[in-house]
Amino acid sequence: MTIEEEIEIEEGQFYEHVRGDFYEIEHVNEDIVLLFDGNNYRMENVEYFRSCLESAMFEYRPDFKVNDSTERVPFEEIDWVGEEGISSLEDADLTTPKKLSYITDERLLKLNAIGQKGVDNIREWVEEGEDKSVEL
Repeated sequence: MTIEEEIEIEEGQFYEHVRGDFYEIEHVNEDIVLLFDGNNYRMENVEYFRSCLESAMFEYRPDFKVNDSTERVPFEEIDWVGEEGISSLEDADLTTPKKLSYITDERLLKLNAIGQKGVDNIREWVEEGEDKSVEL
């Protein structure tokens, strides 16, 4: 028996797709699983979703956390994120901690003018969120 077979599929759980996308289960019943990736919804038949777990198309991520803030991230204050990178993030509609929580580092790196240091700093800001204090 695999780990996925032992896990009861429940609302609020997070799963990572093989493409690197993260999904939260928004609703589940005996027939369907409603998944949310931060922007879009995806509905799957429960049995199909279980087969996806067994085939490792989706992997359960119990420690995955989402910063639910919908406030704009102040990219201008984040080191290694310049004007071109900010434009790329805005064009991709990745301007809030919530949306950035669902996207993988690999996908951020594919954006124009976003490098690893910028991604690391964005991740740090999202994890610390709006509670991050700035010493003056």
